[in-house]
Order: sequence, then structure tokens, then C-alpha cells
Amino acid sequence: MTVGSNKEMKRIAKSVAIVSILLMLVATLNVRAQTTEDISAPNKVPDMSYFRTSPDTINPGTDGKLNFTLMDRYQNSITNANLTVEVYKWATIETSNNISKIHHPPVIKEGQDQTYNYKVGTMAPGVGINIQMTLETRSDTPEGTYFVRTMMTFDYGNGSHVMKSRGYFTNAQWAAATDQLNLNQSVGGINITYLGVDGILVDTSFSVKKPMPMWPLALLIGLTVLFAVLAVVLYLVEEEKGNVRLKKVFFPQAGKVQQRKMLLEQDLKKRKKKGKAPVPLPIEEAAVPEEE
Repeated sequence: MTVGSNKEMKRIAKSVAIVSILLMLVATLNVRAQTTEDISAPNKVPDMSYFRTSPDTINPGTDGKLNFTLMDRYQNSITNANLTVEVYKWATIETSNNISKIHHPPVIKEGQDQTYNYKVGTMAPGVGINIQMTLETRSDTPEGTYFVRTMMTFDYGNGSHVMKSRGYFTNAQWAAATDQLNLNQSVGGINITYLGVDGILVDTSFSVKKPMPMWPLALLIGLTVLFAVLAVVLYLVEEEKGNVRLKKVFFPQAGKVQQRKMLLEQDLKKRKKKGKAPVPLPIEEAAVPEEE
């Protein structure tokens, strides 16, 4: 083997080594970028948005749909993602209670009772996934607001992560997590280390309520129209040159009553002059001329 060929082989080997080192550096930097990315930041955790219930308020005994969009906001894809959606609490203006103490609460059709587990799998960054579930109610399902909590588990970078919403923690736990803060454990004003999670997700809710009966509104509209018509009729009749036909239809005794009033006033004046008490004059005894 010549000296020139040896030099060529050494040059090729050196080039291959350099390329290999560069590839290893790129892979290392990529992993480091994932591991150093603040996965717990409120603007980085998986985004759940555009929550909507169809219809807006579910009538007891009917079904409704709960929809929202789930999106990966990290720099790279997350894998082995699993989502849990659970109806956990019922409340009205007067009271509230855990869902386990409510008779015949809403049921998530695609899940088991009030819990729905959805296998998301791999999520590409910036791509939204539509999540939809059916909420079944009975005619005796209590009316009120039902609160829904969410949880996600997934792999990202070199580790597995768990994130939960507010509904998974008691009031005491949440108060402690917002009080016991330090620079290493606090994210967005919440001590996630104390709560044992890698991030905080969002809760949502939906309402179950019977629709307002329409007959009071219909009655109110009907009465409004009736009184409006009567007001117009009275205005037309009471004018100085009122409509004669309307007077005959709505006030057939108007002329007789007016004449009786005049006779009573005349009788009162006469009796006052004579010092006698007035005596009411019945209509049938009043001399009322017949209308031509």
C-alpha cells in the first residue's frame, strides 16, 4: 500500500469521526433542550381551550356534548399521552357536594360512570386535537352546575410527567400549595412540588337545568296586547268627537247613565233647597227618552 493511499484513508477516517461527533453533539443538544425546557410553566403545559357544551344548558333527561381542544405547546412531540376527564362535584347557589353523594348524576357515555379515560398517544407540537364526550342525564338528575377536572400523563424529554387540575386537590392542599412557596418549587404562584405534580391544568364545568316554562311569557305578552287595545279604544271613545260606532259597541248604556247622573244632580239640588235627604232614583224609574 502506497503512502498516498494511507493518507487518503486517514483523511476519510478523520472526516467520518468528525461527522459522528457532530451528530452526537446535535442529539445531545436536542435532548438537553428538551430536559431544560420549563415544562411546568403555565404557558407551556398542554393547552385545553375552547370548552363548549351543546346545548349550553342540558335539560334533565336528555344528553349533551362536552367538547374542547387539546394541544401540545412544547418544542417537540410528547408521547404516551393519556387524558382523564372526570365529573367530580355538584353545586347550586345554596350548596355543593361531591359527586359520589349525588343521586343519579350525569354519566359520561364513552367512559365509566363519571370518568372518561382517553388514550391520546403522540402529540405533535402546535397541532390541536378535538376531544368530545357525551353527557347522559336522567329526568331525576339534580339541577345545578357540575364541575369537571382533568389529568394528563405523558413522556417528554427523558422523563414521564403527571399534570392535574385544581379539582384533584382539597381546599387545604391548595391553600398550603399557594402559601408554602420558594424559588425552586413555585410555578405561577403554586408549589407544584408540594402537590406532587409537574404542572397544573384547567377545570371546566357544565349546567343541568330545566328550561323556563313559556306560558308566563305568553300570558304577559297577551295581557300587554289586550291592555294596549283597550287603551286605544278608550282614547277613541272619550274624545270629544269620539267614534259613534265604538261608543254604541263598548258603551251601549253610556247615554242612559249620563242622563241618570244629570237627574240625580237635579234631585239633589231640589232636596237641598227643601232640606230633605236625597233619594236615589232607580234607572227603571228615570224618565229616559228612547234613542231614535
